[in-house]
Amino acid sequence: MKARFFAMMLLLTFFLCVPQADAQEHRQLRILLHGERLPVYHERDVINGMASWYGERRHGNNTASGERFHYLALTAAHRTLPFGTVVRVTNLKNKKSVNVRITDRGPLSPRFMIDISKGAAQAINMVRAGIAPVSAEILELPAWYRKRHPSNHPARRVKRK
Repeated sequence: MKARFFAMMLLLTFFLCVPQADAQEHRQLRILLHGERLPVYHERDVINGMASWYGERRHGNNTASGERFHYLALTAAHRTLPFGTVVRVTNLKNKKSVNVRITDRGPLSPRFMIDISKGAAQAINMVRAGIAPVSAEILELPAWYRKRHPSNHPARRVKRK
């Protein structure tokens, strides 16, 4: 009986002493990628690939981060970037760029690297075409992510498979 009580108190002490992650970090860590390792990102990293946009059909729905989606907001969906990351998306055809914040997971198609909202697509003149080759530069990572993955390196290019 004493051993059981001691074990319960030890477990309770352990769980109370472990710092709790904030809601944004908790949602981020909950996502599993079928056994893949999550890449580590740093500010100034550049990722190249194809982008698509999504809009009215998803307007008002909750995103994977828990926020409500607005199709004219400057937001984006990425498979692995942490929620709250600010990214500069540049349309490589016309060199127009827009800063977006990652609030959702996607795109579902492996052909695309990032899904941007209709508002962001309008800013870089991509609405009519629907897709475009883009460059995404990470401008700001969430504070919890920077603490977990400190960075002291020059900018690097992340190659897309």
